[in-house]
Amino acid sequence: AGMAAPSGAAAQEHGAGLAGARVLLVEDNPVNLLVAQKLLAVIGCGIDTAINGELALEKLHAGPYQAVLMDCQMPVLDGYAATRRWREHEAATGAARLPIIAMTANAMAGDRQRCLDAGMDDYLSKPISREGLQACLLRWCKPMAHAGSAPVPPAPSAVEEAPASATQSTTLPVLDREVLDELREIAGPETATIIDVFLDDTTPLVRQLQEAAVVPDLDQLRELAHSLKSASANVGALALSAAARRVELAARAGKLERPAVMVALIIAEFARARLALIGYQSDMRGEQAMRA
Repeated sequence: AGMAAPSGAAAQEHGAGLAGARVLLVEDNPVNLLVAQKLLAVIGCGIDTAINGELALEKLHAGPYQAVLMDCQMPVLDGYAATRRWREHEAATGAARLPIIAMTANAMAGDRQRCLDAGMDDYLSKPISREGLQACLLRWCKPMAHAGSAPVPPAPSAVEEAPASATQSTTLPVLDREVLDELREIAGPETATIIDVFLDDTTPLVRQLQEAAVVPDLDQLRELAHSLKSASANVGALALSAAARRVELAARAGKLERPAVMVALIIAEFARARLALIGYQSDMRGEQAMRA
C-alpha cells in the first residue's frame, strides 16, 4: 500500500514490538477476514473481529485495543460512520485517541481523503501485504513499538496512482500464483480452505450480480462488485478483480451501460478463475502427498 516496511533483522525486531498488541479487525467479507486474521497472527497481534460498524462499536466500548483495522464499505453501519461515532465518543469522554486504520479496495481519487475526513488515521489498500500492515501498525501502536521508531506520516496509496491500464483484464493473469504462494507462507495448508471459502462465497454473489443487472440496480451492482474485487485480488484472481472493478467504477459514476454484458464478463472471468484455483488446490494436495 505504498508504505515502506523494515527488512531482515530489523523487521523481526519491529515485529516483536507488536507482539501482544490487541487489534480489532472490522471486515464483512469472509475471504478478506480470513486473510487479514492470518496476517495479524503472523505479526503476533491478538485479534478480535466484527463484521460491521455496529458490532465494532460494541467491541470498542468493551475494549481496550491498541488499533482498529476498519473496512470502509459494510452493511448495517459502514466504516466511515462507525469511525465518526467513535471519535464523538472520545470527544465526549476525554478518552485517548484510538488509532483507526482504513482498509479499502477503492481506488478513486478522494477516497483516501474521505477516510481521513471521517477521522481515520491511516489508510491501507487491499489486498493488504504483511509488510504494509506491519509498517502501518508500528506507526500507530506506540506503546508496543520499538523505542527508536518514530511515527512517520502516512504514505500516499499506490493504488490511487495506478495507471488506467491496470484495470484491463486482458493485461492481467487469470491467476497470479505468486499471490497464493505468499498466502501459503502465512496460512500454510489452510490456503486451500480460503480458496474454498472464496469459491463458495462468490457463486451466490455472481448470481446476485446477474439479478441486479436485470433491474438494473446500480447501488447493488456497485456494492457486490466492490466486495468481489477485493476478495478475488486476495486469492490472486486478478482478471476477475479487474472485471469487478470496472463494474464498480461505472456503477459508482452512474455510467453503467449494458450492465448485463459487463456482468457476463465477470461470470466468464469467474469460470476461468474457478478452474485455475481448483488447479492450484490440486497442486497443493500433490505437493503435500509427495512430502508425506
